[in-house]
Amino acid sequence: MRKNNNFKSGPQNNNPFSEALANALGNVDRVSIVPLSTEENDINKTEISLKGLVEIYFEKKGRAGKTVTLLDFSNAEGDGLISLAKSIKASCGVGGSLNGVVLLLQGDVRDKCEKYLMNLGLKSKRIGG
Repeated sequence: MRKNNNFKSGPQNNNPFSEALANALGNVDRVSIVPLSTEENDINKTEISLKGLVEIYFEKKGRAGKTVTLLDFSNAEGDGLISLAKSIKASCGVGGSLNGVVLLLQGDVRDKCEKYLMNLGLKSKRIGG
């Protein structure tokens, strides 16, 4: 027994998702392209203007034996922490999260973080080992 699908594809008006999907697939005329504004584009445009000391910790306590690297930006001043966190995660090739002024990175990536922060002109200090 065959299933009868009455799905009809075609241009839909005022639907940004279908227009973005059609644009990505190359199935849309160039007149109806609607630019989508996302926060990610705004984040990439903000400049990093942090100054101060970044403390780098290494922990595995309380995380079921998983190792994490913590970057504490509480002594740093300025704007652009969200975009800096995103670029650090990308340069180290790891996942992580930003909780307030503390960036948690998965794994032991202290060396990569120190080099990256030094290239940006930020001072870093290892706390602990």
